[in-house]
Amino acid sequence: MTYQNFKGVNETLTIINNALVNMFHFIKDKNTASSTNEIEGYFGDLKPEYKLHNGLSVEHRISYLKNYCYYKSVSK
Repeated sequence: MTYQNFKGVNETLTIINNALVNMFHFIKDKNTASSTNEIEGYFGDLKPEYKLHNGLSVEHRISYLKNYCYYKSVSK
């Protein structure tokens, strides 16, 4: 084994150890979702529609996203 093999393991362990502090807030706070499924479902419909409007300027993209979120929340 070379140092290169252990370097990846050490970097991975560092990332995991740094992330552990913020990983399990949902256990203490019942209002925090335990997964991102709801968010992914919310934006899942957006992706195909957004790709249809490929040539929008940044200003128009922001406006499109605001309108999408507004109409999505009103239709609930």
